[in-house]
Order: sequence, then C-alpha cells, then structure tokens
Amino acid sequence: MTDVVPDYLRRRAEDLHVQGEAVRRALSAAQSALDALGRFWGTDEYGHAFYDGAGGRKGYGTALPELVDHCGTVAGVFGAVGDKLAQAGANVTAAEWVSVAAMVKAVDETSMSVPTTKAERR
Repeated sequence: MTDVVPDYLRRRAEDLHVQGEAVRRALSAAQSALDALGRFWGTDEYGHAFYDGAGGRKGYGTALPELVDHCGTVAGVFGAVGDKLAQAGANVTAAEWVSVAAMVKAVDETSMSVPTTKAERR
C-alpha cells in the first residue's frame, strides 16, 4: 500500500513551479548573453549559412524563435504538472473527508443504545 500525503504533493507542486521559473530564467540569461554578442555570425558566406540556413537546413535566425517557444513550453509543463499535483493533493484531502463523513453516516443511531441499568453497564 502506498500512502499519499496531500502536503507532500503540494510541496512537490511548489518545487515544480520553481523549476519552471528556473528554466525561464536560464533561457532569458542565455538570450541576453547571445544578444550581447551582436551579430556574431558575421557577414561572409559562412555567417549567412549559419544565420539563414543552407542545404535545406534551418539557420539560427529561424531556429532561435522555435527554440525559445519550445523552452517556454517545457517551462509551462513544469507549472502544469505542479498544478495537477496540487489538485491531486486537494482531491486526496477531499476524499479523506468524504470517507470520514461516510463512516459517520454508517453508524445507525437507532441501533445504538446507552446502558441505563446496572446490568447493562457491566
């Protein structure tokens, strides 16, 4: 049997949100570092091939926006999985309370009796 602890799920959800933000920050830092280099590929034929692509392959100019988009998607997935874990924790908590309520309802008060005589109290 596996115990599912709602607080543990919530903490892991928070961790995933932190990791998603770390991916976003790393991407931003990498973009800033590359932008600071300027047009580092140059203007010769190799530079054009690098930036524009050659031989049917994408160049840096086309690939970079796609890379940024994909990294954003990865960062978003971290957050989405974290949201699902947090919801799972809330669901487990709700299910535990539903179980408690069901147990209380299962006790039929009409079948309960309170001892009233000395013989019944023994």
